[in-house]
Amino acid sequence: MFFASIAPALSFGAFLYDKTEGHLGVTEVLFATAICGIFYAIISGQPLVVVGVTGPISIFLSTIYTITKALNMPFVPFIAATGVLSCTFNIIFLFFFTRYVQRSCTLFCQ
Repeated sequence: MFFASIAPALSFGAFLYDKTEGHLGVTEVLFATAICGIFYAIISGQPLVVVGVTGPISIFLSTIYTITKALNMPFVPFIAATGVLSCTFNIIFLFFFTRYVQRSCTLFCQ
């Protein structure tokens, strides 16, 4: 499990360090992977799930960095606001049972 978690964290962390000009790097990716893995193992009861950064998340973060740089906005608060907004929307969707609406829009909930 250690090597399954550490290899993507190192490679994607180096990619993010390059693309975000040092705002995100290997240290932040390793820390986030460890914290998310611990919380996921405690809350879900599935301790052997590999939680970490992936290619699409790395591309998303590098694109957000490009946008914030073009708009002359701070990167880290913008990413934090994106995470809080995403969490808020997920909780709202949970309370209003929107999975039934999603079932009619996509094949993923069949």
